[in-house]
Amino acid sequence: MSLSIQQLNSDCTFLFAFSPTVTTSDHPDHFAGTFNILMDPWLAGHASVLHPSFHFTKHTGKPHITSLAELKQKLDLIIISQDKPDHCHRETLCTLPKNQHVNILTTPAAARKIKSWNYFAEDLVHAIPAYDARRDEESTIRIKLPAHTPSSAEGEITITHLPPTRLDLTKVHNGIAITYRAPGSVFPNLQQQSESKPDHSQPQATTPTLSILFTPHGLPPTTLHPWLTTHLLPRITTSANNDINPTSPSTTIKDSNSAIKQIATLSLLIHSLSHDRNPACLGGTVVHGAPGGLAILHSLRSMQPSFSVDNWIGAHDGPVERGGWSTWWLKSRSYGVQETQTWVDEEGFGTKVAALGVGEVARVP
Repeated sequence: MSLSIQQLNSDCTFLFAFSPTVTTSDHPDHFAGTFNILMDPWLAGHASVLHPSFHFTKHTGKPHITSLAELKQKLDLIIISQDKPDHCHRETLCTLPKNQHVNILTTPAAARKIKSWNYFAEDLVHAIPAYDARRDEESTIRIKLPAHTPSSAEGEITITHLPPTRLDLTKVHNGIAITYRAPGSVFPNLQQQSESKPDHSQPQATTPTLSILFTPHGLPPTTLHPWLTTHLLPRITTSANNDINPTSPSTTIKDSNSAIKQIATLSLLIHSLSHDRNPACLGGTVVHGAPGGLAILHSLRSMQPSFSVDNWIGAHDGPVERGGWSTWWLKSRSYGVQETQTWVDEEGFGTKVAALGVGEVARVP
């Protein structure tokens, strides 16, 4: 089971490709359990807030591709993390050919914006509810992945939205959390139990899981705790859940029972290294940078000393041209990979810090 990460611009556009342990190298997209997710596509053009005279941003470097029509990989899902135009970019999203029926998951505000363009069929655009651990089954999107054989287990993708706090004036400090369990990744005692009535009261064998926290602007570490407790720390989950059928352009809701013991490891953190701050009247800290990422690592350790984050890849760090009067007081501080890695190592976190070049691919594990 593996994850490849490709950065398509110098900002926050990533392609996540999940694969089971065994795939056919000639046609990996056709093997049961492969799943490709495109995050926050912004490939060409500028992004402005309210009006270019207030705020605009433009990449100064070239993206890996200039249109979604150029993607060679089959897309299973597009996720838009927020409604700001550098994440929810109309010009780029509308380069997706209309004959490619790809589900788009996003926040409620971004879903309304995308639907207003009248480019995508309404049943392709779905709002992710704000995550609430007390309503885990209603606030978690679960996508079932078909099993390899009739006798093996299904796989599963889970997607949750960790919303910004009410005190966040900018509303950019949120997160998208993703977990991936490959089909057939189940131990023999679970397979034996499936032949009889499952006993959900007894601990089950550990199921390998890959996990991503995508929070390029950063977020308050304490807002992570409910999701971590319910999705990553060791526990048994048995509930009815929201399911999206990845083979259909429309959303379907159905009941599904699961009994999965998760592992206390975050496979990948996508978080900025550079720090951007405005005056308090303009929202204060815009991008939390390396200090915010370290705060997340400290917070996770405080929850459980053995909790680990395997990889940290930078985002929102590439060269851009900014304009508009709202940027006049913006103060930026860039933190390099080596500088951040030194801090991480001094704290004994064991996390590998990296920054990808445009078009570069990294693999986990």
